[in-house]
Amino acid sequence: MKSIRQDLTVQHIRNSFTVEVYEENLKISLFENDIIQVKHCQTNLWEFYREGLYHSKETRGKFISYNFITLILEEKYK
Repeated sequence: MKSIRQDLTVQHIRNSFTVEVYEENLKISLFENDIIQVKHCQTNLWEFYREGLYHSKETRGKFISYNFITLILEEKYK
């Protein structure tokens, strides 16, 4: 997933597919407890959402809530 993200970034592709890739990568990273990748994906997703890009309105709300999960995980692994 990371290589797909990088390809999209290098090619300056910013659309709903890009958002979907970042959302999927965030879910995988959460499952693997890879906080660095989670935060990277979250940062970019916030930017996409502010620009009005999203895969679906339902998933947008779900990924906003993942921010709280990240905060909890960060506290757990301090």
